[in-house]
Amino acid sequence: MVHRFRNGVELCVRTQTYDLLIINEVWVDRIYTSSAGFEILDDWVVVDVGGHKGIFSVFAASRAKG
Repeated sequence: MVHRFRNGVELCVRTQTYDLLIINEVWVDRIYTSSAGFEILDDWVVVDVGGHKGIFSVFAASRAKG
């Protein structure tokens, strides 16, 4: 299954896995970026240690335009 966001990002979601849960945590609930005033800046390098299948990496790349 493919999950499409309004900003054009598409993520493949495997059934009977935690993929959709992790997408919701990262993109909807923003548990990794929930601190007030926190945002990923254009010139940052983000290292996603333990990156599952890169869902947070895709999120970070969609925020940092550079």
